[in-house]
Amino acid sequence: MASEQTTGYAAQGSAPLCQNAQAFGLALLTPIPVNEPGVERARRLIDARQHVLDSDWGEVQPRAEDENAFLKSHSWEEYAAWHLGLTEGATEHTKAR
Repeated sequence: MASEQTTGYAAQGSAPLCQNAQAFGLALLTPIPVNEPGVERARRLIDARQHVLDSDWGEVQPRAEDENAFLKSHSWEEYAAWHLGLTEGATEHTKAR
């Protein structure tokens, strides 16, 4: 295995590799900005065994209406905690972030 996988950093930059990619022995070609609160939330859910091992994302992905309803009663920070990656160039407090 390459040393960047053991250190958790990509060879060409300082962005951490996705933990799932490391688990499967894969290196990312392009560093992806990580949403740390989202990663922490995912870890808590996994540790509590609140996850689904086999699903069809196309069937379970929240629709825009579901996301909008969530945002009516929750903060942008709570919404963001459901996402693992960040979109570069997107502004804060938008679904694109």
